[in-house]
Amino acid sequence: MTFVDGFLHYVRIKPIRTKDEASKVLMNWIIQLEVETEERVNFLRTDGGEEYMANDFQRWLKTRGICKSCSPW
Repeated sequence: MTFVDGFLHYVRIKPIRTKDEASKVLMNWIIQLEVETEERVNFLRTDGGEEYMANDFQRWLKTRGICKSCSPW
């Protein structure tokens, strides 16, 4: 998986074996990013594919106040 922080312009790559690992990896990355930057993640932009967007992950985003479908621009 490739992660791009649109604000800091950092790129990180995390190897995964299967797509079902993606949501957990993404949750960990968001938490790590918030700790490192002391800022909250507000938006999540994807390539439009829903293969990584399990229902549990979408609920987790909502509980954290992260908007998946909106854009800051």
